[in-house]
Amino acid sequence: MVKTSSKRVRNAKANRVGRCKFYGDYFVKGLSRLNITPPAMLPRATEHIQEQIDLIKKLEEKDLRTSLTMASTTTLRSFQIC
Repeated sequence: MVKTSSKRVRNAKANRVGRCKFYGDYFVKGLSRLNITPPAMLPRATEHIQEQIDLIKKLEEKDLRTSLTMASTTTLRSFQIC
């Protein structure tokens, strides 16, 4: 496990962009320490909001969307978007 100082965490929390970069770097360093080859691309969910909205709409159209309360007890066996 990668150890971090509380001062470094506090400084990273000072602004959102810094925090995102801090945890992104932390993730990549963790991969390296675990001897895992890092992925070629590291997309951010915030860069794909419209795609996520479109996916949820498709799930709703096919009546495959589930609520958070049901998510822990429900499995979607008929999940197929295409």
